[in-house]
Amino acid sequence: MFAVFNALRERLSAADLTYAPAAYRDDAMSLLVNEPGHYWEIDVLADGSVDVEVYVSQGLSEDPMGDIDRLIQRNSDEDLLPPPSERN
Repeated sequence: MFAVFNALRERLSAADLTYAPAAYRDDAMSLLVNEPGHYWEIDVLADGSVDVEVYVSQGLSEDPMGDIDRLIQRNSDEDLLPPPSERN
């Protein structure tokens, strides 16, 4: 596992890619890689195998604050304040 993880880190560094190590799975060490328009989660599992998920940007939002409000609302038990246009 460590040999594979370190080899991947070296390859990413040599390619001048921005990445951060992370540990969010009990059975893996991860590298979170940022590339313009893409976000990669590379997980190296205990047996040395690799899982990869790639997230692709859909471009800039036309309603960024509304999108943030919806994100928070979907993931929160708290009620959101009404949009600024509806506040007193």
